[in-house]
Amino acid sequence: MLEVEPRDLYALRVAEPNRDLPRVRHRDGRPVLVMDAGFFRPGPDELAQALAGVQQTQQ
Repeated sequence: MLEVEPRDLYALRVAEPNRDLPRVRHRDGRPVLVMDAGFFRPGPDELAQALAGVQQTQQ
């Protein structure tokens, strides 16, 4: 699962008209979208590699 904090929750739109927005939770008073990373293209493996690269750059 992936949690994303949107800049503007009310400006979000779903690309497919028959789909709902992902589940919304609140962390520290801010809305966070909870999504299955398997729905992303490129997939979760590519996402994990990109995040690992960012984390290494920041260290």
